[in-house]
Amino acid sequence: MKYVLYFDSKQEEVARVREKLKLLLELWKIRENDIEQADHALDQLLNKLVEVSTEDRLKIEVHKLFGDCVIRISGRGTPIKEEDIPTGIIMPELSEVDSEQESIIRSIIIKSYGRKISVHNKKGLNVASILVETSKQRALRRTLVALLGGILFGIVIRSINDSWAMFAANNFCEPVYTMFLDAIKMLAAPLVFFSIAAAFASNNDIRSMGKFSLKMMGAFALTSFIAIGVAILCFFIHPIGDPVLANMVSDSASALTGTAETTTISIKNMIINIIPVDLFSPFLKSDMLQVMFLAILTGFGVTKLGPSGVPVNHALDLLNELFLKIIKLVIKFMPLSIFCAMANMIIKTDTASLLSVGQWMLATVACYAFMLVVYAVMIPAFTRLSPFTFYKKYAPVMLNAFVICSGNAVMPFNMEICRTKLGILPKAYSFAIPFGTVMNKNGGCIVLMISTLFMAHIFGVPIDTGMLVSLAVMNYILSIAAPAIPGSLLICIAMILPMMGISANAISIIMGIYALDAMVQTVLNVTGTAVCTMIAAKSENMFDMKIWNEE
Repeated sequence: MKYVLYFDSKQEEVARVREKLKLLLELWKIRENDIEQADHALDQLLNKLVEVSTEDRLKIEVHKLFGDCVIRISGRGTPIKEEDIPTGIIMPELSEVDSEQESIIRSIIIKSYGRKISVHNKKGLNVASILVETSKQRALRRTLVALLGGILFGIVIRSINDSWAMFAANNFCEPVYTMFLDAIKMLAAPLVFFSIAAAFASNNDIRSMGKFSLKMMGAFALTSFIAIGVAILCFFIHPIGDPVLANMVSDSASALTGTAETTTISIKNMIINIIPVDLFSPFLKSDMLQVMFLAILTGFGVTKLGPSGVPVNHALDLLNELFLKIIKLVIKFMPLSIFCAMANMIIKTDTASLLSVGQWMLATVACYAFMLVVYAVMIPAFTRLSPFTFYKKYAPVMLNAFVICSGNAVMPFNMEICRTKLGILPKAYSFAIPFGTVMNKNGGCIVLMISTLFMAHIFGVPIDTGMLVSLAVMNYILSIAAPAIPGSLLICIAMILPMMGISANAISIIMGIYALDAMVQTVLNVTGTAVCTMIAAKSENMFDMKIWNEE
């Protein structure tokens, strides 16, 4: 939408133009607070432009596109000095402070809100813009553009020259993506520590946290076993696994099978390892369970200090805010990372492997899609909230999880959306999201179940009720206790296959396209964690309906 008018400073008053634009913004359903800010900015800007104008007429355009609303004013005149450009922000009354303090406070307000007005002069023409409203879906839009742009770039460069494509992938796409991922992983552990420690330190009602934790873990277990049931149902509706695929088994999986032979999965060991041997290794290894243990211990410790613990509590809050700010700075580079990740995947994906085991991929994706429907049923059943609103607000996290393909790496963004869009309180999401990232892997349950049944069908292993029950329990345990290394679920599959009388090397059949499946799998994992967190938080009054109801 676009609206244009001309302002003659000799014949019209600034107030009359402001009134016209105010009515227009109301007609376009701009929020009342944004209209008030825009009106204030327009008053400041028009008076300044009239002051420096060499002509009587100014052109005013109002644009609304993809949720962004901008007022643009242009007219010939002398340039406005940088220090004279209005901020466009309604400042509070500061009559009781001295000039130096007032300057500092105003500077902080401008940095917090950002300038609403920008002005530049080109060849004697002043062009000024007022940002009225920013689209709530800007992050989603940027992610989609980066995703589609990366796919298009990968296809184009691969079709032109394979050697150029591999050079671009190895020397630009992969390094940029790896640097972004490393930056997120570096910040994830301290962010989790300070957010959980601050939440527990400021929470005096330990009983409510205990009830929340039980409900959260119950929701995690429920969705995991539903996911396993969905995988079994999908397989029996349409059994997959052509015996011809047995000819695809090769020694290419030898490295993973070797790892599987030396890897032991033990719930007992996992519980024992929650307590770290020192204070630093959890952060160096990014062991989230150990980091969470230290954070909870710290939070409880601060509550026992009484009044003397108030400064420590404030320090934890400040450090939590610090790492949130740093994460926000890093996340600004996410579109570039997504572009590189998608281009890298398109360039390096083996099309032949994709086609040969397409049934396995289609089966797992169908199960993932069905589980998203299950979540859509659970949300109103347990919270009486709209699943459509949830998916609309949560879509940016799902897209980023698809591309980044790492629950740990997307965790900070996941927590940010839980706070700013879903209305989950910090004391709930700061504990549940890191815990669920480690312990709640609905996508992992599906891929383990489908893969083992797929291999059984290929190699003619009979499937009976006893085998299904044992596989269900084993796959649930493995999804929780899988080692924190790349391709961990492939290692878990390689550990199960010999128990079924199948060579561990059989995982070579799906290795070629596992990375692509893992992208969709991660989406289901993070979404399931958010849904369970929201259900538990809503039931324990750790939920802000005002934030949820915001568009």
